Amino acid sequence: MPEIEADRQHLHFLLDHMQQVLDHADAASGSVLAQLRWELARRLFPYLTVDGLRNPCRKASCGVLLERVRGHFKTWDSSRIDRDWPAYRREARGLVQSLRLHLG
Repeated sequence: MPEIEADRQHLHFLLDHMQQVLDHADAASGSVLAQLRWELARRLFPYLTVDGLRNPCRKASCGVLLERVRGHFKTWDSSRIDRDWPAYRREARGLVQSLRLHLG
């Protein structure tokens, strides 16, 4: 399905952008990071859901990633990110790496 491949490519683009944001020692502006996180969530949740449905052998890993991403967004609200940018960077980098591996 061409739209699935387009979604995967766009997710890679967003993850590249997130990596650029995370590479800075200083926290990104709240609006830039909030917009990027929103766009990632908006694209990632449906992609992982469809990926798990289309590929039964990946269903479990898609479910684990969905829960990990949900937990990340619940745990790291904007005020916590502002208070502890170094810890956020560490955790978000690990999540970005896991998502890249899953997307291939």
